[in-house]
Amino acid sequence: MPEPESTDSLKRAFRKQLRQSRREQTQKDQLSRKILSRIFNLEQYGQAETVLYYVHARDEVRTLSSLEADLAGPKQIVVPYCVQGELRLVQIKNRNELSPGAYGILEPTNTVQERPDRSIKPEKIDFALIPGLGFDPQGTRIGHGKGYYDKLIPYLRKDCLRCGIAYDCQIIETLPIDKHDQPMDIVVTQTRVIHCRINDQQPRKSNSDKF
Repeated sequence: MPEPESTDSLKRAFRKQLRQSRREQTQKDQLSRKILSRIFNLEQYGQAETVLYYVHARDEVRTLSSLEADLAGPKQIVVPYCVQGELRLVQIKNRNELSPGAYGILEPTNTVQERPDRSIKPEKIDFALIPGLGFDPQGTRIGHGKGYYDKLIPYLRKDCLRCGIAYDCQIIETLPIDKHDQPMDIVVTQTRVIHCRINDQQPRKSNSDKF
């Protein structure tokens, strides 16, 4: 009888599949605008005072133009940067406070990172936009395997809405899950808003519980 496939090997296979699907997605600019428009129309987003954005890189849903628009509004806009494998959060007030960091990805400038008055604790976030390689309708998220957001999310308030953001091609019926994986409340694509965490009293078991 063959051994059950491990969660790690399943995730590697899904990552390869999802990277290709996302890379081959056409009309990324147009679809990204649709996705962000759906998010902006959410009641929870309208009520949020402090929003955690991510600045897109490579084939991710493109957030930069929407981030720039929100910087002109009343919301406090927060973006992450990475220090020794962990995400730290700072408020930015204009586009010029972003510059290319590791791998050419835009992140807050060193000047902004070093300002104590711009540092934002995770519990201050009302609405979090969270990228991923893939999601499933139950709220499971799969990233690149570094665990940056899985380390950050537990520090968000329970009433902070965790919003996964993806193209339709990044939605998988069921993804493997580990104990440390952090679920989404909703996932937004160009065609739908998926409400995920309907019954928190019955959390999903991780695949690692089987082995």
